[in-house]
Amino acid sequence: MDIPEKHRHKLLSPEIAFSRIGRGDTVFISSGCAEPQHLVRELIKSSDRLAGNEIIHILSLGPAGELGRYDAEKLRLNSIFVGEKSRKAIEAGRADYTPAFLSEIPRMIRSGSMKIDVALIQVAPPDPDGYCNLGISVEVIKPAAEAARYVIAQINPRMPRTYGDTAIHLDRLDALVPMEEPLIEYLPDTPTDRAVAIGMNVAKIVEDGATLQVGIGKIPNGILHGLSGKRNLGVHTEMFSDGILDLIRAGAINNRDKTLHPGKTIAAFCMGTKKLYDFVNRNPMFEFYSSEYVSDPFVIGQNRRMTSVNSAIEIDLTGQVCADSLGGNFISGFGSQPDFVRGAKRSEGGKSIIVLPSTARNDSISRISVALQAGSGVVTTRGDVQYVVTEYGIANLEGKCIRARALALIEIAHPRFREKLLEEAKRTNYLFQDQTLPPVQYEPTMRKWDTPCILKDGTMMRVRPILPSDERALQKFKYALSDGDVFLRFMSTGKKFTHAGVQPLTVIDYFTHMALVAVTGSPGNEDIIGVARYFAGKDSPVAEIAFTVKEKWRRRGVGTCLLRLMTDIAREHGIAGFKAEILSKNRAMMRLFNKSECTIYSSYDDEIFSVWYKFDE
Repeated sequence: MDIPEKHRHKLLSPEIAFSRIGRGDTVFISSGCAEPQHLVRELIKSSDRLAGNEIIHILSLGPAGELGRYDAEKLRLNSIFVGEKSRKAIEAGRADYTPAFLSEIPRMIRSGSMKIDVALIQVAPPDPDGYCNLGISVEVIKPAAEAARYVIAQINPRMPRTYGDTAIHLDRLDALVPMEEPLIEYLPDTPTDRAVAIGMNVAKIVEDGATLQVGIGKIPNGILHGLSGKRNLGVHTEMFSDGILDLIRAGAINNRDKTLHPGKTIAAFCMGTKKLYDFVNRNPMFEFYSSEYVSDPFVIGQNRRMTSVNSAIEIDLTGQVCADSLGGNFISGFGSQPDFVRGAKRSEGGKSIIVLPSTARNDSISRISVALQAGSGVVTTRGDVQYVVTEYGIANLEGKCIRARALALIEIAHPRFREKLLEEAKRTNYLFQDQTLPPVQYEPTMRKWDTPCILKDGTMMRVRPILPSDERALQKFKYALSDGDVFLRFMSTGKKFTHAGVQPLTVIDYFTHMALVAVTGSPGNEDIIGVARYFAGKDSPVAEIAFTVKEKWRRRGVGTCLLRLMTDIAREHGIAGFKAEILSKNRAMMRLFNKSECTIYSSYDDEIFSVWYKFDE
């Protein structure tokens, strides 16, 4: 190993290097896959002469996670993010957990509120100018190394050399311990069917050209899988794993449209396999910076269309998100979730998305609850939350009252728990006391009819079955109709659409009573521009159908899209055709019926046409 002459006195054996750690010193260890495993093992060997030493560590994947098993009077582990290896020790009281935003830890270290005496880090060998490289992890490591009075560096040729704020000069290192060994690998989790379903729902929110923050795990990998059809995505994230490689190779991620660091994937660290480490090595597409920069909400918000995706353990019906604990037990940490939630919402066109499976413990517990479990902490507040996504759909809580939030979250809960959640929400007066829900047996059929549609002028809209949470939007749609439209559609001059009158139009069975809405806007915050509805009677094979389209959206193909999808649904449900009672002045409805390309039958009486047709004629 080529170490300049003036620094060769720093090449020390582990025994000599660790002899300079004093009793009571606070020791920082590089975290995640950058953990200097050799140095940690040597620290454990030195523990017999140590006492009262606190070990600061963010996430333990290697031997540092085992420190909780040793004598805590000598080496006491203090984790800032609770991982699988440290969880039991913290739960048993043998180790500590410090809740903190990842963006604030560097400041805490510099200010002395988290004092670091010794730093154990891992770096790539120095270049000819004496600069080592932090490689796959900068986050808190560089600030800790700059603040510590004594820095021991494991020089590992297998550490990639990366770009960004990754350089650290030999002048700043006090002890150099050469040791080549494989970096810790984080094997990607194979996404479950549920994770893929969540990912497909997230894909409905993510726009082409968005800048992403996505973590690691089964659900994030399912989300990345769902984004394979997107284009010109960028990445600004606290960390990433192998999951983004496929999106880069598919052309979905190219960072072309980023407004901050265009062309670059920005991160504080990465965790993955050797394939990932080889990919980022000397790759100018990637730049690594301190978490103080990467996770700063003001920096994050400079990315246009910043879209953050973060996982949760539980959410209550008001929108409080628990992501670090289960009751009184700590199982993870804050990480950068609050930072990216707020940063994304500062962004022009930005979106914050919280994802979670609808249930836990083999579908025995709902992760959506009327109130968080006693002792559970709130990581994202009800004032910060925006989108919430499960495998059953999307709820947009931003700007919504508690009643609207509760109903939207119940809709995306597991069907098994919806009635219970409904009754609990009524007891807390979150919902109307007469609020009902549609039967769940037709839900799989209902969910599949959510369909994009391009209008004649190129405008994109979606056509989907109506939901109970559409009640307010349906009211606004109806009140926006002119008196003439109301008369043509309802054959009445009345224009009062109360909760009691509108709820039966949004809570339907999706079989004998089907209603589709044509919508524009973001999921969960859509405007209804058209409605189609049929009623199938028991004694007739032909269902009665009706359409209403906002005036400014007429003659653009909205009604045609609704009719086409309604016909497909009716056929699947065994309905033979459609019929309608149409006022003679309602020429738009007559034109729409004629687009069915079926044989039209009609009769006329007192300015009303009775019109019907069968699909097979």
